[in-house]
Amino acid sequence: MKLNKNAIKYVINYVIDNQVFDLDEGCMNSIELLTIVNDLSGDTDNKRKEISTAIYRCIQEGLLNSNYPNIMWGRAVIYDVTFRGFLWLENN
Repeated sequence: MKLNKNAIKYVINYVIDNQVFDLDEGCMNSIELLTIVNDLSGDTDNKRKEISTAIYRCIQEGLLNSNYPNIMWGRAVIYDVTFRGFLWLENN
């Protein structure tokens, strides 16, 4: 599947918009990968693949901090957008 820059932007912006700092835990709340896929893709299978690919690439390129691939996809979470992720978003 061809990489879609807009899908990467949607994913990074989704994480930024949906994270809240948890005062009790002292960190940002985590977001499940599948939650991002479901919220951004709607009902189309093509869009699900596109968003999943964008998430995978964001993690591999260090734009998002995640426990994937150490944890299987269905249970993996995003912890935060990295500084590199903010820079990528600013420049694209």
